[in-house]
Amino acid sequence: MPSPGALVLLDFPLGSRVEPEPPVVYSESLTGALYLDRPVELAAYEEAWASLESLALEQDESRRLIVKILEEVHHG
Repeated sequence: MPSPGALVLLDFPLGSRVEPEPPVVYSESLTGALYLDRPVELAAYEEAWASLESLALEQDESRRLIVKILEEVHHG
C-alpha cells in the first residue's frame, strides 16, 4: 500500500444541526491537497490510519526509543 502522505481525518460535531456533517479526509501531497468525502475514499484512509495506529509505540516507549537513538548518535 503506498504511503498516503500527510492526512487528517475530520469528524464534525453535531452542534445545532439535526444531521451530522459527513466525515472528510484532508490529504496533502507534494503538489497539492485534497478533501475526500466519498465513503470508499474515507474507508481507505481509515484503514491506513488504523494500520499506522496499530504499529505505533506508546508515548513512553516512543520517548525511550528517541532518547536511545539520540544517545547512540551523539556517543557512538
